[in-house]
Amino acid sequence: MKRGDPSACPHLSLRASSCCIQAETPKRRAMRDMDKKKLSDAAYRAANMDKIKAYRAKWHADHLESEKERARTKYRANPHISHASSRLFQINNPESVLVHRARQRAKAKGLTINITKDDIFIPDICPILGIVLARCNGKHGDSSPSLDRINNNLGYVKGNVAVISHKANNMKGNSDVNTIRKLLAYMTKTE
Repeated sequence: MKRGDPSACPHLSLRASSCCIQAETPKRRAMRDMDKKKLSDAAYRAANMDKIKAYRAKWHADHLESEKERARTKYRANPHISHASSRLFQINNPESVLVHRARQRAKAKGLTINITKDDIFIPDICPILGIVLARCNGKHGDSSPSLDRINNNLGYVKGNVAVISHKANNMKGNSDVNTIRKLLAYMTKTE
């Protein structure tokens, strides 16, 4: 039995031209070979991930300035598109934006950070002030969600972060419990 031979087709009651004969057309053979190549590429990537990562890191280091210039040129050509896509990402991915900004602050302050967007839960209402959490046209407003470090001596680590309103986070600041008690005593005395 030879492959592609219509007389050897077990499905002759069907249309022979749509059965075994088509299995050997050049297009189908190319598609089958491409599938094999994809599998072999995936196996190669799995076996050589460290080598691939090292190559990519070296390439990015070697081409850093040219890639920055390419990005600047693209932005200068269409700034409205860059702003719109950035704004759309911020609206659709608030958890990612909170983590990204936390990474920037942690890097600037030398704090540890090991949180991901999966560790962030944005409630509908601020757990401290009871106000509805909502974005304010891309700017920080009193009701904007804000990432709070519960213990300010620790970094942005799992179990030490909570999402509260921007107003509550500003009020808390770097204050400790004694400072807030003194502020409360002063405010109740002056009322």
